[in-house]
Amino acid sequence: MEQVPVTPDGGVYSVPVQLNGVLQMDLVLDTGAAYVMIPADVALTLKRTGTLTTTQEGNAQEFKLADGSVVQQRRVVLCSLQVGSQQLRDVEAIVGSLKSPLLLGQSALRRLEPWRLDTRAGQLILMEGESYATEPQASESNDACAVKDLPG
Repeated sequence: MEQVPVTPDGGVYSVPVQLNGVLQMDLVLDTGAAYVMIPADVALTLKRTGTLTTTQEGNAQEFKLADGSVVQQRRVVLCSLQVGSQQLRDVEAIVGSLKSPLLLGQSALRRLEPWRLDTRAGQLILMEGESYATEPQASESNDACAVKDLPG
């Protein structure tokens, strides 16, 4: 069992996460979000560090938000996303606008299972068990991930 500190902020909890091995950020734990979401400036920063490269200029896809509105956004694949000692490879994420929140959604959370949130202790508890975080990868290279449109 591993305990990762979370920070309460206005009714939500933020979790420290490392993106592509180069960027440490706090992402809001959002069990209702289908994907990890990063703002456009974070994607640009990852691109500048050489850990996210554009290989296709595909069209944006439509996504329906919780309030029912529909927005155009791009999907990307993050080489790695680390929560505590758990490192996930090839995590789908959405690139939002500059004002988009940083969200830790189901594209990562379902691969960390089993986990639980202890709000009293202020910790995300990563339980021992069948986690998808440590799945063996076909390629363990340091190649940059690609920005690409994935099939819906």
